[in-house]
Amino acid sequence: MFFSQAQIDDLWVGLDEAADNYRSLRERFVLRQFNTAGAREHADHGFARRLGSMLRCIENVYDILPPDRVDIPTGDETDDATINIQAFVVNAFGCCENLAWLWVIERDIRRPNGAMLSQGRIGLGPDYDVVRGSFSQAFRDYLDTRRAWFDQLKDFRDALAHRIPLYIPPFSVDPANAGQWTALGAEADAALFQGELDREMQLREQQKALTHFAPIMTHSLNTARRVIFHGQLLADFSTVHEIGCEFLAELDR
Repeated sequence: MFFSQAQIDDLWVGLDEAADNYRSLRERFVLRQFNTAGAREHADHGFARRLGSMLRCIENVYDILPPDRVDIPTGDETDDATINIQAFVVNAFGCCENLAWLWVIERDIRRPNGAMLSQGRIGLGPDYDVVRGSFSQAFRDYLDTRRAWFDQLKDFRDALAHRIPLYIPPFSVDPANAGQWTALGAEADAALFQGELDREMQLREQQKALTHFAPIMTHSLNTARRVIFHGQLLADFSTVHEIGCEFLAELDR
């Protein structure tokens, strides 16, 4: 088993807490009074709806590949979990975009010359100088504490949209067994080439016995770090929830 029983219990508790946090924050956004229809739309049909989609994605992943899963899942199972993780990442990124748009519309944030901001100039990151400059120092300081998280989220989102998409490797091999696994594969290929199908099958089974399932996601085995997705999904949801709470506090300032 990849996780200890204590870790498994914590992951399930974390999922329950995410559901509670979603319900409370969604209510705060939906019931809040806004001055503009555009802000209302980004609150209800943008941020709140995306947050619900993120929670559903986590629930789906936990249903398909629960933390206590020990056997190697089928290709369909890893594909379905991967699709949910990809949707989660897109919506996490989109939640932050919705907050930026809500702010710009509700506060009528414009360029110094009075012109409307173009789409490419609206966001929460430090590169969006006009939007960032319209926030209080307290909120800017808070966003700075989450810069590493924003950078990682953008890396996963950009890879998903433009480079190598996020995926779950179908299985893993202990580094101590990597040489043996490779050798068995080469022997199996040679047996297949020579028409020794029974021997090839035996070698494949020996090779399979050296594999195990690891709940990790990545977008490139060559250049990207690997992330344990159960905990990462909960952590990212918690961060988006926290940003949403801090944003409401900013609206009240």
